Parts: sequence; C-alpha cells; structure tokens
Amino acid sequence: MSTVRIVVIGFLTLGLTTSCSSDSDQSATQSSASTTTATTTTATLAASQPTITAPPIVGSGALAADTFVYDATTVANELGEVEEAIISPTTDPKDLTALGARQQALYRAYGRLDLNGQSDVLVDVPDDVRKTVLQMTSAGAALRNLGGSNLSGVFPSWTVRQPLPAEQLKSYYVEAGAKYDVPWMTLAAINFVETRFGRIVGPSNAGAIGPMQFLASSWNLYGEGGDITDDRDSIFAAANFLAQHDAKTDLNRAIYAYNPSDEYVTAIVNYSAVLQANPTQL
Repeated sequence: MSTVRIVVIGFLTLGLTTSCSSDSDQSATQSSASTTTATTTTATLAASQPTITAPPIVGSGALAADTFVYDATTVANELGEVEEAIISPTTDPKDLTALGARQQALYRAYGRLDLNGQSDVLVDVPDDVRKTVLQMTSAGAALRNLGGSNLSGVFPSWTVRQPLPAEQLKSYYVEAGAKYDVPWMTLAAINFVETRFGRIVGPSNAGAIGPMQFLASSWNLYGEGGDITDDRDSIFAAANFLAQHDAKTDLNRAIYAYNPSDEYVTAIVNYSAVLQANPTQL
C-alpha cells in the first residue's frame, strides 16, 4: 500500500476541544473553551512524532521556530513550497517528516502575523495551493475562536502517544463511513480536531475521553458496547452519532450536534473539504 498522506494539515489550533457527545437530546459536545490550545500541525499521520511542541523548521528559509523571526513574504513563499511538496506524488515519503516540521512552524508563524500580514500571505501563496491554505487557516481561526489561543508553550498534563498507522486509521474511517453513510473525511477531521488522531490522551474540561472524545453518557448510546478508548470503536461511535443526527440529510447540522459551535462546524467542514479535494493524498 502506498504511503498515506494526510493533507489535513495546518491546523492552527490543537487541543481537546471541550467535548464530546452527550445524551441524544443534548448537544454532542460542550462548546466551552478547553483549558488550553496549542498551535501545531501535522503533514502526515505516518510521519507524526510524539511531541506537541512545534519542531524547528527544516530548510533554508528565514523562519526560525525558536525565535519566531518571520514576515508575510517569507511565510507565503515557504508555505507555498511546503504545501506543493506535500501534495506532490513525486515527493519521497522519507521527506514528509521534515516537510511537516517546516509546515507546522510556518502555520504557527502565520498565526502570529497581524491581519494585514495574514491577508498578504493568502494573496501571495501560489494559486495551486491558495484554496488549501485558505481552508486550513479558516479552520484554524475558527478553532481559536472556539477554544481561545495559547501560544505561550504551556500545555496541560496530557499523555502523548504515537498514533496508529495512517493506513489503519483510514481503513477505520472508510469502514465506519460506509456502514453509517457518513463521509469518511468528516470522521478523519473530527478525529484530528479532538485528539490529533488519538495522539493526545486526556479528558476535556467536560470529562470527555477517548480518541473521538465521548462523554460516558453518550457512549452508552452510540458506543455499541465497545471500548471508549479504542480508536476503531470510537470512530465507529462517532459515525453512529452523526448518522443518528441525520448526517445524510444535513451533515453540518449533525456536526453541530457533535459540538454545538458554529466555529467547530466551520473547522470540520474546511478540513473535510481539503481531504475531499485531494483524496489521492490519503
């Protein structure tokens, strides 16, 4: 099987969004802010490393993640190069870790620019990746509005683990999506937003746990007797939840039920759109 490339990258806000799924007559997640959020991204699941701090940029650009020396022109130029390399089928999979490190720091730098600088980046990035960059940054901004922003480098005491192999996770998304008639890209996006594909282990402010962040009460409704901490069981439960909230008719409304926040919906929809536009990159 070819390397599985997750193009859902550039998520400007990482953290356990205070979630997830409550009883069927209640919202799926609690929309209040989590204790902290961190600026971070990932280029591929397969290349993910067990750390939640932004690694240094690899490359010759002027950006330096440790000193945060940046400007809009540098961000636009390097981000264009990195995004094009990540989606290119000719890129050596061995280079994806370094590309992910560069991209992570670039999106972090983008988040530190003022509004004029951010606008300049969106104008100056190459045409072939502008839509992707816009979707990523829009999703990141939505999550910052939802959960607040913490660029201080102070993180909660979560456990960080290596995620399951990308091919394995994708098989769960596809299988669960087919069973419940839910787009697998939506499940992947939710999994990333909630726990970075199960990489972060820890409860939300509301007490939700597991890779897809379920409350115990809603797990009893949608978990079908599975293990709330198991990746496959949790992904299937999320698909079940969305299906029972009429995802086939109104997916956005079902996502809103999962976490009653317009910002959350915006983030999931944007991340899912990137995957839909680039299905061969998974």
